[in-house]
Amino acid sequence: GFILIGVVLGPSLLNVVPLELSEQLIIVSEVALGLIGFDIGSHLLFGELRRLGRSILFILVFEAFGTFLLVTLGIYLLTQSWHTALIFGALASATAPAATVDVLAEYDAKGPLTTTLLAVVGMDDALALLLFSIAAAFAESLLAQSGPPSVAQILEL
Repeated sequence: GFILIGVVLGPSLLNVVPLELSEQLIIVSEVALGLIGFDIGSHLLFGELRRLGRSILFILVFEAFGTFLLVTLGIYLLTQSWHTALIFGALASATAPAATVDVLAEYDAKGPLTTTLLAVVGMDDALALLLFSIAAAFAESLLAQSGPPSVAQILEL
């Protein structure tokens, strides 16, 4: 709903919120994402995280890397472009924590599945950022034909 309102009120239709203003509203997005992360963290108990640690790690790794690999290969098969495939694969590995938190709050969900889900969703975006940084460095070096990126290039992004 909010995305549709943004399209209608944004520069592409009614221009109620011009592009310059929407660029200045980035700080609002950052604060909102921070609050979502805080909300997720406040629902996680350290003892439960230790108990569920292996399953959380297993799900997190396979969900993020599985998505990254499948989307990267799929996009490469469609475009024959590794740099495009790497970027799309990295972007696809991110999830939408706000939607998950909203559904869990709506149903007042509690228990090990909820804890596991919140932990995976909370850590998934951090892993997606890491994947994107690495993929962007590789894509940039592929475009420049300069060979694999150095650690400094990856950390620079």
